[in-house]
Amino acid sequence: MQDYLYHIVQDTPLLLTPEKTIFWEGANTLIISDLHLGRSKKIKAGDILIHDSDYELELQRLMHQLYFFKADRLIILGDFTYSIINNIPQEFKNWRKNFSGIQMVWVKGKEDFIEEAWYREHQVDICYHLFNEGPFSFVHNLEKYKKQNDVPAMTGYPLSGHLRPVISRKVDGVQKADLPCFYFTAEQGLLPAFSGYGKRYKVKQQTGEDVYAVINNSLQHIRKLGRKKRSVV
Repeated sequence: MQDYLYHIVQDTPLLLTPEKTIFWEGANTLIISDLHLGRSKKIKAGDILIHDSDYELELQRLMHQLYFFKADRLIILGDFTYSIINNIPQEFKNWRKNFSGIQMVWVKGKEDFIEEAWYREHQVDICYHLFNEGPFSFVHNLEKYKKQNDVPAMTGYPLSGHLRPVISRKVDGVQKADLPCFYFTAEQGLLPAFSGYGKRYKVKQQTGEDVYAVINNSLQHIRKLGRKKRSVV
């Protein structure tokens, strides 16, 4: 297992990270899916249900990735905010000031609770349904996109989110766990949710497909070679 791994799409290298981000070096762009600012973990303390917010931690994680790669642009696929609680608007406003020189492109999803004018005020470029650039087409939910009419045509390999892909693997050789993963097929590349909780999509890997599982702050490359055979890097 390694901290970072390259995956080649359309002769273009993409750097995958265990922080569930992709760095597109050729465009100096960081790509994430489903930021979900404002979503909370539900922690039960006795008979009391406590909502424990993770948004500050998620913004810190994102900050570290942007600083590390010195990215000029951030592309967010799908759900940007999850609620208006926990002072999300003010917290993001303060965070955005530190990255005023970075272009932010948001391919809009469905679970967003703040008026679009607020995003534009904070220099977030909004794309509806699709954002095409170079060899890629960025979408939030590929299946939903295909069912819609009067939408722009995809011109590249789709990179999408929304489904929160996981793969079942043994952790430390003992217990199986559902691990978030990047999932690349001939038809699309699926990104794990950068943050958030909820229903997940269990990957049923087919021959020739690539999975990069996030495990113990590292990545494990799993490529299915044939019937019941997998190559683990």
